[in-house]
Amino acid sequence: MSIKNIYKLTFNMKTKFHYKHLLNFKWLIIGGICLLTATSCEKDEKQPPEPAPAPAPEPTEGAVVLPCNYFDTNTLLVNDTLKDVDYIIDCFMLVQNGEVIIEEGVTIEFSEHAGLSISDGARLIAEGTPEAPITLTGVEKTQGYWRGILINSDLSNSISHTTIEYAGSQDLSPTAPIYRGSLAAASGSQLHLSHVKVLNGGRYGLDFTGQNAEISVDHLTISGNNNYPVKVGAYNAHIFDSNSTFVGNAADYLNIGTFAYEIEEVVEWKKLDVPYLVDGGVHIKNNGFLTIAAGTEVNFRSAAYLQARDNASPYNYGINVMGTPAEPVLLRAHNGTNWGGIYYNNSQENSIIKHTIIEHAKGDFSVENLTNTGAVFMRANPHVTIEDTEFRDLPNCAYYAYTGASTNQPDMPNLSTSNLLLTNVAGGEFCWGDGTE
Repeated sequence: MSIKNIYKLTFNMKTKFHYKHLLNFKWLIIGGICLLTATSCEKDEKQPPEPAPAPAPEPTEGAVVLPCNYFDTNTLLVNDTLKDVDYIIDCFMLVQNGEVIIEEGVTIEFSEHAGLSISDGARLIAEGTPEAPITLTGVEKTQGYWRGILINSDLSNSISHTTIEYAGSQDLSPTAPIYRGSLAAASGSQLHLSHVKVLNGGRYGLDFTGQNAEISVDHLTISGNNNYPVKVGAYNAHIFDSNSTFVGNAADYLNIGTFAYEIEEVVEWKKLDVPYLVDGGVHIKNNGFLTIAAGTEVNFRSAAYLQARDNASPYNYGINVMGTPAEPVLLRAHNGTNWGGIYYNNSQENSIIKHTIIEHAKGDFSVENLTNTGAVFMRANPHVTIEDTEFRDLPNCAYYAYTGASTNQPDMPNLSTSNLLLTNVAGGEFCWGDGTE
């Protein structure tokens, strides 16, 4: 309907025209215009007003400084998402009772030489998530600033999706046994680590030299530490695998120390992204079987060796070195000159050395004052197979049989050898004697 017709219709009405009609006439015109432009009117009415911007969150107070006797019962440390740092610990806290539970996303800063010691009767549960990891760090971000964490508890301690950084300023224990590192597990303790980063420590990343500790790990990143990424006893060296990385430290070796050197179960030293470094004798006893996996490199200090030996029957133990053509095992001297070798005594289970390179082994075994024997020493006719193996740069013999005072070549019915390569072996392939040459 046009505006002209609206006017015509209005003035033809048989009613008296006055002010009220004028108002009606006005609204009639407006209504007609809206009818003509209905789409435009409806569109304007449906558009909501622009929302006002959300106000910025009010800043909260600073991090909570925990008193040194804070952890005397079950305690939950919670994450405040509005804080960069949730808590500050400014002393070396001894936790003797209850559970310390650290919630996902929590950040704790430690003052210089501060740290945590979790004793028997207490336990630590620090379980972050991939989206909200836990961070344990120093007030100052310098290598070796705070002391670290000592787990001395036989309860089930667990740390996951957590970064531990800038620790390792001082020893974690004041008396022997001494534990050093950003994180240590003492004798008899229990600890599980999963997706844990230990970074920029002043000493070892992890110290696992405690005896009889029950430790499991997966997906570790140990880097930037001012010593070895890990120092561990021989009996626990098998807990690490290729899901973890240990590169970028001052000394990139998984260091097997002289403590807790006995192996009495079936274990495997797996191929890692760093070599192993053995400090002393590793003793495989009854029911102990050590396998060194394909592609593994093991370095030995001059007094170090591997020994499969027990003084009592059933002589059920062994050492297997299981390389492949594509991934041989390398056993070598850390100093590039000499180490002990592999000692087999009276073992009834067949041990195998294959696709292996054995360098610099002098045949010295301090356990019996044996010197200048061979890279592989055999006593009491053990069951041993050596195949597809290279002996390289040896000052004495490739393998050696103990005969006591006899000078006769012994029969070795339990020894099998094939496809051996000798490179610069001064004493030849096979020697025998009383081990005192």
